[in-house]
Amino acid sequence: MNLLFEYYKSVKLFQLSDVGDDTTPPVIDICPNSINVTTPVGMTSTPVTWIEPTATDNSGMTPTVTQSHQSGDRFPIGISQVFYTFSDLAGNEAACTFSITNGNLHAWL
Repeated sequence: MNLLFEYYKSVKLFQLSDVGDDTTPPVIDICPNSINVTTPVGMTSTPVTWIEPTATDNSGMTPTVTQSHQSGDRFPIGISQVFYTFSDLAGNEAACTFSITNGNLHAWL
C-alpha cells in the first residue's frame, strides 16, 4: 500500500466524491456592501479593508475562491470593482461583487 496515500487517508485530507449530479452553486455567506473611503490630500490611493467573503457548498467541501483584490490592497481615487468567485468541484459558481469608491479629500475642500 502507498504510504503517502495512507497518510492522507489517516488525516482525512484525501476525499473522493461523486459530483456528477451536482447543479447547485455554492452559497455565499458573507458579501460586503459597497465601501466609501477618502484619500488624504496629496495621496493618490489608500488601503481599504473589509471582511473577506465566504461561501459554503452542499457537497461539504470548501469552495475554491478566485478574487480580484485582497482586503488591505490600495485603491486609487475613483470607483473600483472587487470580484470574488466561488467554485465547487462540479464547476458550479457563485459570485460576490462590490465597489470601492475612493474620493479625494482635496476635491471637497
